Amino acid sequence: MKINNIFKLFVLSIFLITSCSDDDSGPSFQSNVLVINEGNFLSAEGSITGFNSSTGEVEADLYHSTNGFAIAATIQQVETFGNEFFITCNNPDKLEVINSTSLMNSGTISEGFASPYAFAAKGDKGFVTNWGMYNGVTFQFDGPFLAVIDLSDLTISSTIPWDFQPQDVLVNGDNLYVSNVNSNSITVLDIATLEEVVSIETPTGPDKMELDAAGDIWVICTSGNLAKIDVATNEVVKTIENVPTSGFNEKMVLNAEKNKIYFLSTTYDADWVATSNVFEISTTASSAPSTPIVSSASFYGIGIDGEILYVGDHNNYQGNGTVFRYDLQGEVIGNFESGINPNGFIFR
Repeated sequence: MKINNIFKLFVLSIFLITSCSDDDSGPSFQSNVLVINEGNFLSAEGSITGFNSSTGEVEADLYHSTNGFAIAATIQQVETFGNEFFITCNNPDKLEVINSTSLMNSGTISEGFASPYAFAAKGDKGFVTNWGMYNGVTFQFDGPFLAVIDLSDLTISSTIPWDFQPQDVLVNGDNLYVSNVNSNSITVLDIATLEEVVSIETPTGPDKMELDAAGDIWVICTSGNLAKIDVATNEVVKTIENVPTSGFNEKMVLNAEKNKIYFLSTTYDADWVATSNVFEISTTASSAPSTPIVSSASFYGIGIDGEILYVGDHNNYQGNGTVFRYDLQGEVIGNFESGINPNGFIFR
């Protein structure tokens, strides 16, 4: 333990020496883009790659180089809350918490989860969706639940049994929205009381949720629908049908102005040859887009920073992935190597 602490102090000292601004924003060359690399599930090789969009510098596995040890898990998502990143992991199931500036580990919850997927928080409460334990006979997940985290001491304060497979989770005002991906509903909880406020009927398979410029919620559904929820009434007020989707763990982001939606669709032909497309749609649109911005065979994650679209490519699951940078007309700006299976981005 003493040796490990000394090593951490040494790494932090190097970090402080090499940083060159008063409002230090992270690793040695101050990367403003973090690539979330899922890793291979059976190998637990999740990692974080840093990229400096001004200099083009890349630093692999920032978590390991900063902390002296690897995440050693499969990363599902990374969410920012306060001055920390919350990393939901599988194999093993855990929640890793790291400082968003230094990337130093500030805590881990390693027990009490069962296939955790998404995280959101408000005040001193965090929430993690859990699919439950996988059943090899039924090919379903048994015992799904929502874990409530006490952020003051990083413990699971309670668990709420769930009737469906909870997927994404989103905080809006005093309410928590949970998308039930194997149903046609989104459950809304009062954050203070943890009591259900309402169940919102949606198209089948509500998945990723995002807030638009008006403060309303968009949800992309595995059934091929985009639905807009009026948060004042908690009702679906617009549905765009025939949206090309992947059908599992949908990837969707909004631009900085929150008036355009970018989403990823991967489909397979009869010979299991994949086609991956990134589509753009305005929040004022009434019909699904038919022409993608960019296409490939192996896109895996998307993000948008200003006028630049970032797309992670898993390279057919053969070694490290690649991140491609495009303008919003689909022209390639450049690319760089990431870790294994880049599934998302954080911009800062």
